[in-house]
Amino acid sequence: MKIKKITNCILISLGLMTLSCENAYEINPDFLLTEESTITSVEELERLLLGTYDSGLGFEPAVSANMYPSDNLVIGSGNNGQGIFGLLWQYTSNATGSISDGIWNSAYGNFYAANRIIERAETFDVDESQEALRDQLIAEALGIRAYELLELLRFYSPTYDADSPSGYIVTEPLAFNSDNIQSFPRNTVGEIAAQIREDITRARQLIGEQDNVYRISDLALQAILARLDLYINTPESLSEAITLTSNILIEKPLAAPDDYFSMFRDDFESSEVIFKIQRDLQDGRIGQNFIIPSGSIYISMSNGLYDILNDDDIRKEVLLDNETEVNSTTVESADEYVVGKYIGRDANFLGLQDYILFRSSEMLLIRAEARARTNSLSLAQDDIELLRATRGSTTTTPNYGNMQTALNDILLERRIELAYEGHRFLDLKRFGLPVVRTDEDASLNRGAQTLNAGDFRFTFPIPQAEINRNDGISDNDQNPGYNN
Repeated sequence: MKIKKITNCILISLGLMTLSCENAYEINPDFLLTEESTITSVEELERLLLGTYDSGLGFEPAVSANMYPSDNLVIGSGNNGQGIFGLLWQYTSNATGSISDGIWNSAYGNFYAANRIIERAETFDVDESQEALRDQLIAEALGIRAYELLELLRFYSPTYDADSPSGYIVTEPLAFNSDNIQSFPRNTVGEIAAQIREDITRARQLIGEQDNVYRISDLALQAILARLDLYINTPESLSEAITLTSNILIEKPLAAPDDYFSMFRDDFESSEVIFKIQRDLQDGRIGQNFIIPSGSIYISMSNGLYDILNDDDIRKEVLLDNETEVNSTTVESADEYVVGKYIGRDANFLGLQDYILFRSSEMLLIRAEARARTNSLSLAQDDIELLRATRGSTTTTPNYGNMQTALNDILLERRIELAYEGHRFLDLKRFGLPVVRTDEDASLNRGAQTLNAGDFRFTFPIPQAEINRNDGISDNDQNPGYNN
């Protein structure tokens, strides 16, 4: 059920933003998301939804935005500028095609598509036999919208306090062109969070029994909300996160070591996958952010991350690939650690792999952190010990005698378990910590060693093109530190 790519692009979102040509998809003209489109059947509606999933939902730019500026990567021996601005913390609001642009455009592109699906689903009658499917499609679109709103909140909010500015809530399915400049003021984190909760609540009422991991399910909706709860970090949200993640873990237990390995190397549908995006041959290859078939290594695992891995831990076998199992030519790299998490599932297509957006180990880590922050320290320790035992880690879990000890250890475990999955940089931001690279890593990264806690670059700039074309904001609404 894949939709082939084409070379022309379509308008998608705020401020005349367009997706790059690589992210456009071939759809029958009757299915284009325009004001003139007419959707007259559930089947046509489902095709629109599948096309939205096929965009990747912005997973790859979110991964890049977290891995380049963090302490988990260094410039590789074959680097020709790939990811260099992120590695050196050099961001600008004016750079077309930047990481910040990619996240913004992708989020609002999918947000706009979800709005269209929700709107069109209510414009035609369906047979009684198709009502459940239509409800499910609306629920999935609401889930996509909630997910993209959370991405905007994570990357563009200076803090996660309720009154901090964030993105824009535009729930109406509007079209944008040069003759239709719109005015959208920035919403607050509290307003964005409220919309996410409203969307998730409605979606859970409509979703039914859909359990395909390649599509939004009730478990995926709960996972989105649990991640939001962790970022909001209030007693109420943390309590809800504990409830949600406990429910999910009953249905999605942690994968055994062999299944964990296959989950990444073979795209095996292990017990802990909650929601993933299928990637086929015509899609981009996430692993080629690290290494290409010729063997050139763009970026490598940092010494700092390597030093905290232990040999018995299955995650080390997944994270490293000094002798690749799928590449026909062994990668020769005596002096650097080759990232293997996205090495790919096929020897002929290096780096081609599904995107896992949510899995149960993240839910366990959310629960552990929520328990620690609400002073259920022994239960938080139990969660981390369970994860380490399941992965074969020999790391000794310290006694969680106080909250700070617990949080430090949980953050350490998040660094290993969720490496290169779109969390590390924003985890340091959430914890109010700096990025600190080892001396060796800093040397490899052109001397870039420390990004101080609270530095404005932990928050991404709103693209200048958006400010220029959106009458509801001005340069004064740009995130701190990026005003020209």
